Amino acid sequence: MPTGNEGVNTAEGSDRTVSDVEQTPGVDVAAGEAEFNSLSRALSKEAREQYNKDGTRDPEKILDDEDFDLLEYLQATNSAASQAGIKRKRVGVVWENLEVLGAASMSLGVRTFPDAIVQNFGFPVFAVMKAFGAKMFNPGQRKLLQNFSGSVKPGQMVLVLGRPGSGCSTFLQTISNNRSGFQGVNGDVSYGGMDSKLFAKRYSDNTVYCQEDDEHYPTLTVAQTLTAALRLKTPGQLLPGQTKKSFRERTLKMMLKTLGIEDTYDVLVGSAFVRGVSGGQRKRVSIAEVLCTRAAVVAWDNSSRGLDASTALDYAKAMRMFTNILGWSTFISLYQAGEGIWDQFDKILVISDGRCIYFGPRQEARQYFIDLGYEDMPRSTSGDYLTACTDPQSRRFQQGRDESNVPSTPEQMEQAYQQSDIYKREQQEKDAYKKELESDHSLADEFQQAVVEDKHKGVRPKSKYTVNYATQIKALWLRQVQMILGDKLDIAVSYITAISLSLIIGSLFYRLPQTAAAAFSRGGVLFIALLFNSLTAFSELPTQMGGRPILYRQAGFGFYRPSALIISQLLADLPTGVPRVFLFSLVIFFMAGLRQTAGSFFTYFITS
Repeated sequence: MPTGNEGVNTAEGSDRTVSDVEQTPGVDVAAGEAEFNSLSRALSKEAREQYNKDGTRDPEKILDDEDFDLLEYLQATNSAASQAGIKRKRVGVVWENLEVLGAASMSLGVRTFPDAIVQNFGFPVFAVMKAFGAKMFNPGQRKLLQNFSGSVKPGQMVLVLGRPGSGCSTFLQTISNNRSGFQGVNGDVSYGGMDSKLFAKRYSDNTVYCQEDDEHYPTLTVAQTLTAALRLKTPGQLLPGQTKKSFRERTLKMMLKTLGIEDTYDVLVGSAFVRGVSGGQRKRVSIAEVLCTRAAVVAWDNSSRGLDASTALDYAKAMRMFTNILGWSTFISLYQAGEGIWDQFDKILVISDGRCIYFGPRQEARQYFIDLGYEDMPRSTSGDYLTACTDPQSRRFQQGRDESNVPSTPEQMEQAYQQSDIYKREQQEKDAYKKELESDHSLADEFQQAVVEDKHKGVRPKSKYTVNYATQIKALWLRQVQMILGDKLDIAVSYITAISLSLIIGSLFYRLPQTAAAAFSRGGVLFIALLFNSLTAFSELPTQMGGRPILYRQAGFGFYRPSALIISQLLADLPTGVPRVFLFSLVIFFMAGLRQTAGSFFTYFITS
């Protein structure tokens, strides 16, 4: 088993810490599954013991329930469900005649103010006209994807290959039901037999799309980052005698040990500007965060960017392990995937200019392109070889073959694939799986029941959130406090700045006379006091803007409502912001000699 050298990170060398120098053991699929099963057995033993009313264990009282399995947490089941059989969120994906439309590149224009007026106030008129069949203005479309059909069952991994711009990201976003950036999506996509519209409305948190960038709050430690995710996704029902805190701690330790990053427990996640864990370790933090979502369909876009070869292999093995354990339907796009990574996948999808030119078993992929007439390149990995076959500058034809007798354009390669035996087998497998889902609704019913039982009290059954609004605010408030305390230098600088400026301003307006002659000066003091406390809020803009991608991602995961984050940030700022404003107001108020009554001071302070 190769060892991941986390200390060597060519893409993010500035993120190295003392812990990066140490050799972090790589991910072992078999060892990881053994660790997972070991924790499951430990929790099984703990779950079988009943507790007395005073909280002490009573080993003589044994639950009649089945042994607790950690899968009951990670696949959104609960203790009550185990009496009737474990319910798991195992969802396969079927797509037929999938077509994605985007804006034509030459038709993109700048929205002007008159356009905004017409679109906003003319919306009712346009809606009525569209209802009666009137054709509205279309700025132009182009097909980003076309003629895609296939299926993936739970527990299977698909490697998506293609040159940049071929449509890999578009496919991953579409298959994970993330369609907001497209003008139209035609065809049928179903998840466990459920329509994509229904799935997007009620179960959008069970289809996860992960971008290539690993963006986290840099001043939080690895444990704090993942604990916050666990708080927001802890199941609503736990076993007797089990607390949410103990369950979160044990689950966190399991994930870190399984991913081989248990030594980063108290290390900052970091960023390009804050020293923290290395790029490979940060990638595993992203995996653990997705693991907390307990989603059923996971799509990763160019997830090995910036990783060295051994770390990328560890990442692929971690995905293989969790796909096996949790029954994920996993889609991953990678560039320059080595043979060790290649061997982790079940199926391969090759895209060229928005067309599917191969979708089938991994074992037959390379030979398929050789049989088409392309020259085999033994020194190239299978992933690079398949991608090179779509590139006119890199591919090679066999001796005596050329573009005239070998499918070489995307249209020709798509037609050749649709005439192959592999395509026919995949379509037969898709049709059989689709009929199975249509005739047997037990898996869909089990999934829907598991989602409902997973929610806390006060959460609507159709809501995509696991915990209620108050719990979201509490968890985010605690995370925000940890972020503030993680940057103590910023707190110290803000207090030093406030006190220093208050002394300077107070000395400039020291002991203003109690006459009308000082009326203008008193207005100046009040204006400066209000202006300073208003301008200090601008220092939070970089943090707010930098956290936007994290907000969008975690809101898409179904962690929390965006409004809960705003409220929690406001509440977290009070312990440090109110004393700072109080000290600033206190110094200026008494140095300037303003009206020294309790009512006047507190009115001035509250307004500030």
